[in-house]
Amino acid sequence: NDLVRAELAGLSGNDDAYEALMSDLSMALEHLDEVAQCQDGDENTLVDALQSAGKCYWSLGMLDESRELYEDALTRLISIHNDDASTDGQPPDHPTIASTLHTLGSIHARSGDPTEATRWYESALAMKKRVYGKRAFHPEIGKTLNGLAMLKVHASEDSSEATHSHGMDEDWEQAMRLFEEAERNYRYFGLDRGDGGRTGSIKEADGSHGGMHRNDDYTDHPDVASICENMALLHRRSGDHQAAFLRYKEALRIRTAGAENSSDNDTSEVDNVTLGLKLSVADCLRAMSKWDEAAEIYEKALAGHMKAKTVETNSRKEDRSDGSSWLPFARESELSEDNDDDDEEETGTALESVIRHNLGLIHAEMGRFDQALAEYDTSRRIKIALAGDTHPEVASTLNAIGALYGAKGEPERALAHFRQAL
Repeated sequence: NDLVRAELAGLSGNDDAYEALMSDLSMALEHLDEVAQCQDGDENTLVDALQSAGKCYWSLGMLDESRELYEDALTRLISIHNDDASTDGQPPDHPTIASTLHTLGSIHARSGDPTEATRWYESALAMKKRVYGKRAFHPEIGKTLNGLAMLKVHASEDSSEATHSHGMDEDWEQAMRLFEEAERNYRYFGLDRGDGGRTGSIKEADGSHGGMHRNDDYTDHPDVASICENMALLHRRSGDHQAAFLRYKEALRIRTAGAENSSDNDTSEVDNVTLGLKLSVADCLRAMSKWDEAAEIYEKALAGHMKAKTVETNSRKEDRSDGSSWLPFARESELSEDNDDDDEEETGTALESVIRHNLGLIHAEMGRFDQALAEYDTSRRIKIALAGDTHPEVASTLNAIGALYGAKGEPERALAHFRQAL
């Protein structure tokens, strides 16, 4: 539970995310129990209640419980729509059934069972194509293609220790094709493929040739941003940093536009996502030796992170009277819970250490050795405070400091830091 709690806090930027989801789960289970006990209840209502509770379990990482509820929902959905069932014993084609098949695929994927995940995803994809039309573009088809693509990515990672620094292997190439097709299913939703199903020849739904006009409602869909991030990761790992940079920029544009158009006052989760994307953009610029551009983004990201950290610390000071002693940062750093807030501010965060390390790399490349050393030293101290002096991340920064001293012509200091890193 502590791990899930920390992950949720990190993703959402809200320390109370776990408690909020547990409250949602409690209400969902209570509603499910009420619906199940109602003898005259509608079966569709029960399916909705099963899926709502299953979604809560999924969000909390309780995958076995989630799977059981979704399987129950699937069985009931098949029974509800049984009149539409095919004569070969296959489940009836229905959007909700197809969506549930996809969800079960995602549960197995997250559980580390790619074989079962593939089976469920492929069943979902086949049904969605029958439901929405093989010649049609549809976000639901794109959603499942994205899931299949991620399985290909993980299959490549699990089967080889290669770094893929000189291009993509077969699994990654297949994954990229699936990602690209997934993206098209969002961007061109509402259009029909031309003869042969080629995306280069698209017809409007009424049969008239409309060209490659995108669907504005889905071009900036959050799922498209996720697909762009997935493609960027593949490009980056294969060494194509320019392509990765363009994809990260597109994802950032979509996320930023979504945040600006959102009516939700709590933007902490969006802020965390966009910050991560900004750092990825900067990483690509650094890999392309565009030092000044990368440094500017890192510095702005660091300033924003430090400002948010100050706001969070002040908020915790105000809320400390509620008796809560749980702090994600304290657990991560293994600091005692009775440390005061000044100690927390002095220690820094893991993200700060990463940004400062990267700024050190840039300063070193540009010959600004004193500035590089200052950033490295701050990064090293934060990492030691968070994880101890034997952590690999500490060794990474010590190695960078050694290389810096080597470039400065101080071999003894360089060797001393290299030995520490070992």
